[in-house]
Amino acid sequence: MALSQAYLEWERETEQRGLQQGLQQGLRQGLEQERKTNVETLLRARFDILTPQFERVIAHFLSLSSQEYIQQFPLLLSLSSEELISRFGD
Repeated sequence: MALSQAYLEWERETEQRGLQQGLQQGLRQGLEQERKTNVETLLRARFDILTPQFERVIAHFLSLSSQEYIQQFPLLLSLSSEELISRFGD
């Protein structure tokens, strides 16, 4: 009986850890998708097209920590396409 109880407890804890990890992964993916959509939408609105160089700019913004993203996001509004590509696309 004790073995069965221990197994059930282990199974429950394992399931809870799996759910927690899945939730965290889902939140990270959702945040990344939101960032990508925001940056792509802003670049399309400003420059009408997303070139391969802009794809590297987008990748740069996806790689940032939340604090860095918040600090650098306004640059998408103020820099020219050439400046964005030069600064973040290489």
